[in-house]
Parts: sequence; C-alpha cells; structure tokens
Amino acid sequence: MELRNRLTELKRKTAVDKTEVEQASSDLKAKTVPLNLALVTLKKRRADAVAMHTNAMKVAQMNLMATTSDCMKMQSKSVKQLCRLFPMRRNDQNVFMGSSKDNFHGMSKTGEQFLAGVYHHLPSILAFTAPHPNSYDRIQPDTWSGAYLCWGKENKEAPLRTACPPGVPLDLVSNFEIKSFDGCANPHLGLAAIVAAGIDGLRRHLT
Repeated sequence: MELRNRLTELKRKTAVDKTEVEQASSDLKAKTVPLNLALVTLKKRRADAVAMHTNAMKVAQMNLMATTSDCMKMQSKSVKQLCRLFPMRRNDQNVFMGSSKDNFHGMSKTGEQFLAGVYHHLPSILAFTAPHPNSYDRIQPDTWSGAYLCWGKENKEAPLRTACPPGVPLDLVSNFEIKSFDGCANPHLGLAAIVAAGIDGLRRHLT
C-alpha cells in the first residue's frame, strides 16, 4: 500500500514537472520568436545595410576631412603664431636664432637641442597633434602636410620646418613650424607635447 502511494505521488510529480517544463519551453519559444524574425529580416537586408553603412561612413569621412581642413587652416595660424611668440625667448631675446659666431643651420645651440628633442619625439607627439584616424588621410606626400620624418630649412614638405624671416642676415632661423598639427587636435595638449619634447632635448643635449 505504501509503495503504491509512493509510486502514485511520483507519477503526479512527474506530470507536474512535465507541465512546468512545457510551459517554460513555450515561454522561451515565445521570447525567441521576435529575435528570430529580426535575424531573418536582418539577413535579407544585410547587403543593403552594409552598403548603406559604407556610404554613410564615406560621407562622414568626407565631411570630417572638409571640416578638418577649414579648422586646420585657422588653428594652424594660431599655433604658428604661438610657436613664434613664446617657446624660445629669454629676456625678450630670441635664443633660437644663431649668431655670426654660433651659426649651425642658422640655429643657436639651444635652438638645435630644442628642435632635436621635438624631432626625436615626433612620432609620439602625433598622438596629440594628429589624434584621429582621418588625420592621417590629410598627411600625404606633396601636400605640405609633413608626411616624412625629417626636418628642413624652409622645406615645406618636412614636418619640422625652420623659418628664415625676410631681412634677417646670414639666413638665421627665428623659429620652427610643425606641419603635422591637425584640426582635430586639442591645441593645448599639442603645444604642451611639443614644449615637453623640446625641453627633453635641452636636458639631454640632443643634436
């Protein structure tokens, strides 16, 4: 008698468990139906979606490059003026410029070491002055944007160009210009990176 009751109880419990499993399965199926439909729809439209995504990315890239170009022109003027005004002056005298006695490429020893520091750290500086992937679409050869790792005297293709202002004798250099400065950059961080690199060149007496 006891065994019969036990078997009956197990049978009832099994039926209850089966009902619960079927209910849970039905609920799960109901929850996954919308997802399956969405996946089917996405699969059907995948080609169109990919094409639309590519076109949208291309348009965004072109817009960013155009905006960057305009911003870069305005920002580069400010950066150039700032570079002329503050980095290499002592007692209101330009210490970047060489003299008749100390004239190595038109730069003083101080100017040479400062520029060497910037040149040495230029790949790292680009993380601040050209921070966006599209920044490197602008930095191309034959565009005066500094596509090469070099420096040059009045060389507009070089990323670091030393400048000789009109009327200065002996082709002395008054300042330098960094070409790889993008409109997407934060000018404060970019200039700070340039100054820090130059100071490192002075401390280590780089040439």
